[in-house]
Amino acid sequence: MYKFLIKEIKIFGYHGVYQEEIKNGQNFYITISYKNILNKKTTIKLENTIDYSEVVKIVSKRFNFRRYNLMENLSKDIHSDIKNNFNVKDLSVEIKKHNPAVGNDVKYISTIYNG
Repeated sequence: MYKFLIKEIKIFGYHGVYQEEIKNGQNFYITISYKNILNKKTTIKLENTIDYSEVVKIVSKRFNFRRYNLMENLSKDIHSDIKNNFNVKDLSVEIKKHNPAVGNDVKYISTIYNG
């Protein structure tokens, strides 16, 4: 069994609740982790695993499909899209936004959806 981590895919978007987020947009950082179970007799080849670039394409497509008020809904939809396209186990989707508009000095806020 192999665990994969695609860390902090940077995508600019206008997701959020606050007018500042909607008007100005911001960078979001999306991390995807999952397990791919390979049979011990299976030779490790591209066709037996998941092409990371295809996962990133699915993330980007969902991210840009529409504007979300809540990261929770976006992470859930990304999770669903990946599950519908690939046979993965223990899928996790984390979305971070740095310097959130919360009125305090906060490095980032994130949501993690595990299904």
